[in-house]
Amino acid sequence: GNLLLDQLVKLVCERSSFTIHRVSKGGSMGKNTAISLKVDYDCVFLLDIRDPAKVQQFVEEMADILLLSKHNVQIDGGAPKRRTLSFACQGFSFDFVYGHYFSEDYREQVRQTVFSG
Repeated sequence: GNLLLDQLVKLVCERSSFTIHRVSKGGSMGKNTAISLKVDYDCVFLLDIRDPAKVQQFVEEMADILLLSKHNVQIDGGAPKRRTLSFACQGFSFDFVYGHYFSEDYREQVRQTVFSG
């Protein structure tokens, strides 16, 4: 599962037309709270996108990248949701989520927050 997650994240990062600043992995496996019947992985892709249409474009692009890969990905509900792509692959459940990236520099975070209108 962890190897598959790493492969899927790497695939999205390499093929996306968007700049992905950071990826944060979690879910029941990441937090060691998984039970044997339900294993899920969550991944937050941090990007500096403020336009909701571009966020949707990124989520749809992730779906296209994964569907066109050699992995047998099945998108939950047949299509991505607003900020989240939920899918199954090789018996595991995944949620790939858009998250807004803020610079690690405190002054830049304040600037982004104040001027993000």
